[in-house]
Amino acid sequence: FVGGGDHNVYALDASNGHILWSVPTGGEVNSSPAVYRGVVYVGSYDHQIYALDASTGNVIWTASTGDYVYSSPTIANGRVYVGSHDNYVYAFDAVTGALDWKVLTGGDYGVWSSPSVAYGRVYVGATIPDSSLYALDAKTGRTLWKFTTGSTVFGSPAIANGIVFIGSVDSNIYALD
Repeated sequence: FVGGGDHNVYALDASNGHILWSVPTGGEVNSSPAVYRGVVYVGSYDHQIYALDASTGNVIWTASTGDYVYSSPTIANGRVYVGSHDNYVYAFDAVTGALDWKVLTGGDYGVWSSPSVAYGRVYVGATIPDSSLYALDAKTGRTLWKFTTGSTVFGSPAIANGIVFIGSVDSNIYALD
């Protein structure tokens, strides 16, 4: 599954690369699709999150954000977590697309970071002037803590053995408890 600058989401045959189906969106698709239980979740520059049937491409639901979506969705705990250019992190119900919560970061250039989920928390980075890594409660969106780096956090957090690793445009990699 892959998105394109031509405003489409594609399913390709893994053995030969032939297009199995394509679904048009209203904007570029720079978000990487995530697949869970036969559903493809992907964001678009048309301010929408799409849930597509992985076999057919049929649209199951769409949900709106306040701006472009280039963050890639993460699915955990029955929710789809994703950032948007409107500086919010969103949690949508994975089955219905209903908004569970959204949290405003202090960035000015959108949430490029794709959320990572572990230990009941959503970890996601913010752009300048905030330049922080957020730890949000996965159920409520409440900010549990944030760590401020020296510049924008574009990348996605990696989590291993209770440590959250994140890179920053300040040329540092941080390892946080």
